[in-house]
Order: sequence, then structure tokens, then C-alpha cells
Amino acid sequence: MRILYVEDNPLDAALASRELARATPSHQVEVAPSLAAAWLTLARPEPFDLALVDLDLPDGTGIEFVIGVRSRGLPLPLVMLTGSGDERSAVAALKAGADDYLVKTNDYLRQLPHVMESARAAFRSGLARRTRPLRVLYAEHNAADVDIVRRHLSRHAPHLTLDSVDGGEDVVARLAEHSSAYDVLLLDYRLRGLDAIETMRLLQERGLMSLPVVLVTGQGDEAVAVRALRLGAADYLVKRPGYLHELAATLENTHHRALLWREQVALAASEERFRQLAENIEEVFWISLPDGVSLLYASPAYEKVWGRSSALLIAHPADWMNAVWAEDQESVRAWLRAAAAGEGTRHVEYRIVRADGAVRWIRDRASPVRNAEGVVYRLVGVAEDITERRHLEEQFRQSQKMEAIGQLSGGVAHDFNNLLTIIHGHLGLLEASGHVTPEIASSIEQISQAATRASNLTRQLLTFSRKQVMRSRDLDLRTVVADLTKMLQRILGEDVEMVVNGGERPLWVHADPGMMEQILMNLTVNARDAMPRGGRLSINLESVGLAAVQSAEVDMDEPPAPAAAGAGYVRLTVSDTGTGIAPEVMTKIFEPFFTTKEVGKGTGLGLATVYGIVRQHCGGIKAVSPPGCGATFEVYLPQVASPGALLPVDDRRAARAPEPTRHSPDETILLVEDEPSVSAMVSLTLEWSGYRVLVASNGPEALEMWARERDNIDLLLTDLVMPHGISGRDLAQRLLADEPTLPVIYMSGYSAEIAGRDLGDLTAVKFLAKPFNVEELRQMVRSCL
Repeated sequence: MRILYVEDNPLDAALASRELARATPSHQVEVAPSLAAAWLTLARPEPFDLALVDLDLPDGTGIEFVIGVRSRGLPLPLVMLTGSGDERSAVAALKAGADDYLVKTNDYLRQLPHVMESARAAFRSGLARRTRPLRVLYAEHNAADVDIVRRHLSRHAPHLTLDSVDGGEDVVARLAEHSSAYDVLLLDYRLRGLDAIETMRLLQERGLMSLPVVLVTGQGDEAVAVRALRLGAADYLVKRPGYLHELAATLENTHHRALLWREQVALAASEERFRQLAENIEEVFWISLPDGVSLLYASPAYEKVWGRSSALLIAHPADWMNAVWAEDQESVRAWLRAAAAGEGTRHVEYRIVRADGAVRWIRDRASPVRNAEGVVYRLVGVAEDITERRHLEEQFRQSQKMEAIGQLSGGVAHDFNNLLTIIHGHLGLLEASGHVTPEIASSIEQISQAATRASNLTRQLLTFSRKQVMRSRDLDLRTVVADLTKMLQRILGEDVEMVVNGGERPLWVHADPGMMEQILMNLTVNARDAMPRGGRLSINLESVGLAAVQSAEVDMDEPPAPAAAGAGYVRLTVSDTGTGIAPEVMTKIFEPFFTTKEVGKGTGLGLATVYGIVRQHCGGIKAVSPPGCGATFEVYLPQVASPGALLPVDDRRAARAPEPTRHSPDETILLVEDEPSVSAMVSLTLEWSGYRVLVASNGPEALEMWARERDNIDLLLTDLVMPHGISGRDLAQRLLADEPTLPVIYMSGYSAEIAGRDLGDLTAVKFLAKPFNVEELRQMVRSCL
């Protein structure tokens, strides 16, 4: 850097030159001891990068040098050096166009490099301002002065454009129409009509004081300047010799200060809006150093989400990472490192432990903030509590998983039921043949027992998948609990205390009594196994509203008619004081075949069966197990207002239907079954029982047989699920349209996949659930004929 030092004191010049050379050896300092020497030096071809100018010189002042440099338009940053006590002169130098100043104190040489750099930056900024067009409205009654100012500005500051008026009223009129056309108002005190002070007051009254005002007064009118400043003038000039050299810089500085003030007002308003936003949003807004740990700010929502003081967090930033769940801390640190590396906005989800011990899920996003050099110097982020959303997502995933497992289980159970029907049927036929030796009879008994156990398993699978046949009626759930109390106590044993609270009022639900008993039995057995050394089992019944179900976050289907009508729900709560359920197990407890018991001590279908029964009754179930506090199961079932109030339409119609006419066992049965092995077994059983059997493998074949044998067919025995687009239900409806009194028996591995919601309750409908044995088939047919 080439530096011109205008200084008449050789000692000061030598000290400054040596200090600058020591600080930056590349600096070249040339000393000029007077103004004349300085001008001669500047006339050389080699340009200077900066000039240091002493205030007092043998042939003038440093201010004159500054004015001369600026009036000539030389691109030279200027630093004014003054002695102690000359601060007013330094301010005058700045107004004349100097870029910075430095008072010669004892350590001024140490400050000099920094001031020089500041001056160069200010010059670059000022150069941009000085070359930007600036529009000035000049109010002056003396035309000669207007002409002098206009010619001076056109020569030394051509970027300043001047419009002039000569009266105060003219100023008001011009600004009323064209206030946005000007950047600065240059106002001479003495005007035609109103003077400057009166003009400013009128502008204020009419709301036209948006422009910065520079007052121009004659010598001796300084008191007027004070009054103008109090009214809002930004600066003033006194018409003393040489004042025109200060005019351009004064106008530019005034405009710049006005812009800066507006920017500061806008910034303050923006900061206030940000403060209001940050302090009122639910999310936590935070700012930190690039390490992500040294927090500079955390919005008030931190106290709500984290349950800790934000002031203490700023004082002890490590508390933030300490609150992060231990297993998540490494992923959080990696996220912060990526954000600090400038990789754009990064997201992470992690758990925190609140001051009260509660665990919450947080979704945090961090963005890097760069300085002018492109270096990341801040991280800003927004942290959101997503605990409730995570719970809902988990409930949805769990519901989808259970639905998928249910569909699979139902399909498997259906196929197995067909196979088991064949096994049961042929075992029955074999026993009835009369040619069975004792050894074969023993084998038949073993096969029959195994088939029965297999049937129980498939029945539980169907219950879980909500495809088991329901025989529902209105019942008081308190009665179910009371009738089972003695049996449940025997299951629990003497070392487990059982406490039952059923309330005083009936709690009616529309449910299958056997399934309700199964819920209680399964939950009781689970509780017993969780209390090997004894404990306490509590069963509680109560009526709750829909709001209680929603607040408990119970996953269930759309509420059925009773709940929708406002009857609410019956809550069955079964609590134990056992070992509890581990968090990693909690999400799997309702899955079929999942068990934590030893091999041979559980099938893993107990809770899965409970889940299926509850969902089949349009209810919901929730398990809670705080650490060390046992387990609690809450079952919610739709409550009905009174017994019989919601008897299904099909039930009411069936209740009015006359009892079917009894027939002798030589009648004709139309058997429709698409599984050949099942069809053969059923047909053989019925023929052995004395019936004539017509066999069809699908709906179209059955319709053809009906067309030929309609007058001879006494009973339709049909599977519900069949190919070729005609289900058992469709077939029955067509035949009943021809013969309304025709008895119909549906048979299926399950009913729900075809029958839908309207056949979910088969209280008054003849239904033969697979697998069935020979005697069950005969009894069902005899009840219809």
C-alpha cells in the first residue's frame, strides 16, 4: 500500500513510518511536510492508496487539503490526524469529506493500521454513495446564490441534481405533489413569505417532513439553526467563506444518515416482529455458535417443551445436550457437525428427557448462517415437539400391521378350517361305521383331540382377525364380571387378591357373552402369570364419554351408532401389580403368536384374541405399564342406552318369522361347496343320514339344479365363499326370491369376508361354522327340516 503522509513534524513522520513498516513491511510511506509539497506529490503519475493528513500545516490546514482532494474528485481515502482537544476540527474534517480521524494520544500509532483500514472501507462505501444520483430541492430567495450553488455542484458533485424554489409556500406545495421526487431538502433561512422555521412547522402540520432537512443560515444566525434542529432538521451550514466545499459532503451525509435511520427503524420493527413471533410460537427458535452447543438464544417455548429455564440454558449450554436421550446424542452431534460444515438445512429427530422425567420426541432443523467471507459463524434452528404426531403415526403403523396380520391369519384359518372339517367329518363317519377295533378307536380319539386343539387355534386366529361369528345380545357387563368372579379367583390362586368394582348402575353393551368372558379370562391369566409371587388384581367397570376415549388416545374404528348417538362407552380396566411390560415389548403384545413366556406355557394368542374381540365389537384397547408399576389394560366398548333398543333389523325380522316346518329325513338338500373334499364328506354324511343330496360346486351350477329340481329341494346348504361371482349369500337371495320359506344354512370358515357388517351378528340366522363334526352337521340340518 502506498501512503502519503502530510506532516510537518519530522519526528512524528519518522515514528509513523517506522510503525507502519513494522506492522506491514509492504507499506510504502512518503512524507510531504506542507500542503504545497503534498499537491506536488499527488501530481506524480504513481497513485496513492491512502493519505494521512495532519490538521496544522505551515501553509494551511488539513481541512483545506481534504476539501481540495474532494473538490478535484481524487479517488483517495483520507485520515485526519489531530492533537488532543481538536475533536471539533476532526468533525469538521469529516463533514468536509475525510473518511476517518485519529487523535494523537500516547498509543495512537498502535491504532493507526486499524483506522487506516476503516477509512478505506468507508471511502469505498462513500464512493458508491457519491456516485449515486441525489435529488435536492433547494429553497433560496436569492437567485444569485442559487446559481452559484448549482454551478459549484455541477463541477464538483455532478451526481447531485438541484431543483429550486424561492418561497416557503412553494416548498410546501412542491412536496405535497412530488415529495418522492427528492432525497434532501436544502432550506435557506430567509425565504420569500414564510421563513425556514415557519416552513418546517407547516410541513410538520401537513405530514410532509419525510425528507431530511439541511438548513443554510448566514453568519450570526446560529441560534436559528438550534431552533431548526429542535424542529427536526438533520444538519445545518453557515454561509461563511468556503462553505460550498462542505455542501456536497453535508448533503450526502445527511441523505446517508436518513437512509440509515430508516433502515434502523425498519430493522427495529423487523426485530420486534421476530421477537413477537419467536416468543409466541409453539416451536423453539434457537441461535448458537457453529459448535451447536454454545447457545446464544432460545425462545420462551423452550421452557414449555423442555420443562427447563431458558435463562439457565444460556448460562449452562451443556444442559441442552445433557437433556438429549443418551442413545440419540451421537446422531445429534453428527447432525450439528453437518450443519456447521455448511451442508444446508439439516433435520434430525431425537428424544429428550424433561425436568419432570417425561420423554418427548423433538424434530429439530438447523441452518448455517455465513458472514461476508462465506464462513459459517452461526447456526439457527427450530425445534418442534412431535411427540403426539409420533404417537399417532405409531398407532397408524400398528393398526396397519395388525390389519395385515389379521388378513393373513383369517385366510390361513379359513383354509385350515376346510381341512379340519374334512378330518372331523371322516373321523365321525369312521366311528359310525361300526367296524372299529379298540386300537383304531384309540387312534381316532387321539386324532380327534389333536383336531379339536387345532380348531381352537384357528378359532382364536379368526377372533383376532375379527372374522369369528358373533352371537351378540344386549347384556349388562357387570353381570358377566360377577358371574365369572369365582372362576377368576380360582385361576388366580390364593396368593393373588382380586378386587372388583362394577359400580351401582347397569352398564349395557351389545356383545357376544362368550367373547366378553374370553376377554376377562385371557387378561386374568396374563395378570396371574405376571405375579408369580402373588399380588393384586383390580377389575373396574365404569361409563365414560367419547372425550375420555379421545384423551386416552385409544386406537379404534369409527364409532358405531350407540357411541355416535351419545351413549358413550363402557370402560373395563384390568390392573395387576406384577412385573409389568417392557417398552420394547409393548408394541408387539397384540400380535398373534408373540409371547415372552417359556416354550409350552403360552401360544401367544391370548392378547391377540382379546384385541380381535374388542375390535370386532367396534371398541378399542389400550395397555399401560409404567416402570415398576405392573400393567393396566383398558377396554372400551360402545354402550347402549337400554336393553333391546338396538336390536338389528335382521334380528327383528327373524324374531317375527314363523318356526320352520319339521320334515322327515327323506328330504332333498341342495349342497353348494367349491372345495371337493369338503363337499364329498358333507354329501356322504347327509346321505348316510337318509337325505337325498344334490351337489353343486359353484353358484351357476346351483342355479341350474334349482331350475330343474325346484319343487323337490327342501334345504339349501351353501358355503359363503365361492367362485364365479356368485357368493353363498347371493345364491340364497335368488332362491329365496323364488321360494321365501326355503330353509338356508350358511357354512364357512368365517363370515365377515363376504357377509360384511350386516351379517356380522348371526343371532337368528342358521350358520354352521367350520370346522364342524358329523353330529353338529346332523343337528343343524334336523333343526331346519
